[in-house]
Amino acid sequence: MRVRKFRPFTNPAGTMAGFLSVELPSGLILNDCKLMIGAAGKRWIGLPAVKRPDAEDQPQLDVDGKAQ
Repeated sequence: MRVRKFRPFTNPAGTMAGFLSVELPSGLILNDCKLMIGAAGKRWIGLPAVKRPDAEDQPQLDVDGKAQ
């Protein structure tokens, strides 16, 4: 794995260190992954997630009213 780009970002809770783009050995590039920091200082990468928009560019909701 190779980090292609890193953008520092600090949220008020201090649980995120920034956004990064990662290139996998296959050549696949994952943009906007999150570098997260846990309470004990342990770090992990959160995969990108985007809410699915409807025709009016609003988040699509499931039967329970939660965004898909």
